[in-house]
Amino acid sequence: MRKLLIALVVLVVVFVGADFGLRVWAQSWVAGQLRESLGLSRSPSVSLGGILFVPEVVSGHIPSASVHAGGFTSDGVHFEQATLDLRDIRFSASQLFLSHHEGSIRARTGDGSVAMTGADMTAALHDQGLPVTVQLAGGEIRLSGGSVPGEVTVQPSIEGGLLVLRSGGVSVSLNLPEVVPGLDYREVRIEGNAGQLLFTVSNVVFVVPRSSS
Repeated sequence: MRKLLIALVVLVVVFVGADFGLRVWAQSWVAGQLRESLGLSRSPSVSLGGILFVPEVVSGHIPSASVHAGGFTSDGVHFEQATLDLRDIRFSASQLFLSHHEGSIRARTGDGSVAMTGADMTAALHDQGLPVTVQLAGGEIRLSGGSVPGEVTVQPSIEGGLLVLRSGGVSVSLNLPEVVPGLDYREVRIEGNAGQLLFTVSNVVFVVPRSSS
């Protein structure tokens, strides 16, 4: 009986070690695929949820995943960082991990945020032909330059996928890129020297390109 218990303990340790190793490898692999799929300059950090990973990989379903990316550019707009929490993630394990065919990673729902500084907003507005300067400080947004009379404090809002900065008769709009497929911007918050753009996603599909190896 004692030998059997020892053997069972050894098997559990080996399984847990293999499970942990596969999780670490999969997180790195998914990070690389997201980098290529989203056109990021570097791989984001990825954390895959679930208690035991091996059974989930075999079933092609992971309950949750968290993604964090540092400074990156999307459609010419620079962001300081981004966070994304995905839920109900499905994929074909054999298609994605064991073959060289194109595949996809799908998530049913999720939410997250992207952060922009005043310099990020200013550069994006200049690229869209609006010669104004945006400053973020103390939880406020100040707008100046162009046709703006002096310097005014503006209130931010999300309207139809645009970041709108408005105060009285002054109003400028910034086209926001779809950083993640299926993204829907919901709200903007000013926290210190950065603007946090909150969003939700639904039925997200990340295309995994065919491997050349």
